[in-house]
Amino acid sequence: AVGESQMSQAALLYQLALGTSAAVGLGGIATWRVASSPRVRRARGAAGVGLAVVAATAWAVRWAEAGPLPLFGTWESALSLAVAVALAALWADRALGFEGAVIPVGALITAGLLAHGLKYDATPWALTISERSLVVDAHALVAWAAFALFSVNVGLSAATLWRPGHDA
Repeated sequence: AVGESQMSQAALLYQLALGTSAAVGLGGIATWRVASSPRVRRARGAAGVGLAVVAATAWAVRWAEAGPLPLFGTWESALSLAVAVALAALWADRALGFEGAVIPVGALITAGLLAHGLKYDATPWALTISERSLVVDAHALVAWAAFALFSVNVGLSAATLWRPGHDA
């Protein structure tokens, strides 16, 4: 059984991830149309790292309190998708040299996923027999990776179109 203190930790971290992702997204987009100094670009990158750490910590705490990987249930799915998007945006931003420009869109998508998850019950439920299959786990992970990479494409497109120097 999940204790009240553990539920409070998971709920707090979920809310912290939601607030962080909204702030990183809105703050990052606000800096797109101004002359971005190296300091601003580094700050966007650091904010992306912070968001990824907070979201991944919320996911890890949920895993610790629920037992199995947090793959099932709508609340857990929203959290897992949000973590996948935050990590993919951070990876793509660094790997492709966008200097913090992709992170804001990934952060806003993360915020939307977490806000959507608030509509659902966060109670951890026992897994059904079909959910105990490694094939089902692999399917969920591959689906989240695909969604996260699609979100990165959205971020790359937005960063390319809305940053200074592009006539959009």
